[in-house]
Amino acid sequence: MTRISDLHWNLVDARAPRVASVTLGALQRGGHEYVLGGGWAVFAQVPAAPSVDCDVYVPGDLPGDVRTELAKHGIEVGPQRQVETLGLDSVQELLGTGDTDLGIPFAGYVPRKLFAGRLQQRDLRVDPPISNVVVPDRESLALVKLAALRDRSLAYRALEDGATMALLDPSRANLIRALSQGYFLRKAGKDLFDMSVLVPEKRQIAECLALADRHGILDAIRRWLGKVPAPILDFASDAAARTEQSDPAAWLRRVAEATP
Repeated sequence: MTRISDLHWNLVDARAPRVASVTLGALQRGGHEYVLGGGWAVFAQVPAAPSVDCDVYVPGDLPGDVRTELAKHGIEVGPQRQVETLGLDSVQELLGTGDTDLGIPFAGYVPRKLFAGRLQQRDLRVDPPISNVVVPDRESLALVKLAALRDRSLAYRALEDGATMALLDPSRANLIRALSQGYFLRKAGKDLFDMSVLVPEKRQIAECLALADRHGILDAIRRWLGKVPAPILDFASDAAARTEQSDPAAWLRRVAEATP
């Protein structure tokens, strides 16, 4: 029987954890600075659902020795590839909050600043396992996921609603048009599921939102909390059911209640 969360689980194969293991092993052996992000960072904190791709924050570009190692294993690096690098010191801009043509700055956060004092070491249970992986703590990782949910929900809606698309900077609108609604459904649904397992308690949610406020992105996030499209919520709820986790719909209501 087909399930909506099959959009994610059908992509999880034996190669996905191997990619994470090879990437992190190469970074660690080279003594390079990195922070694991995305679904594998969530899995390191709460091993509920494996990830498909491997996101790593690095200062600047991915080191050459790491790229060489990945190439030996046939692992591709880049947007929507098996390994995606994110700038540890680059502003992560939120969709629909600025305008390049008008000179209006985007709301956003710098990962290094967001993760300051919040990095932890966790073992990643992949094959082969990787020990002492550097990951953000639950609250800061949940905030990154909350910002991603906001952006991907907005993108999902923009692909079916011209008025929403018109809110976006033209360059970002073009990038969104190059992808499918199914892509944003899968990614946003997994974001919502991930947050619900990362910070299930009210005190954790409150800390996550306080962190958003300190980094100046709470208002941008708050405006979209009640606008998560129903299919994205359905995906997250189905993912929770198949992994025996709490329903993200109830979690999302707790977030709305906790938002100042």
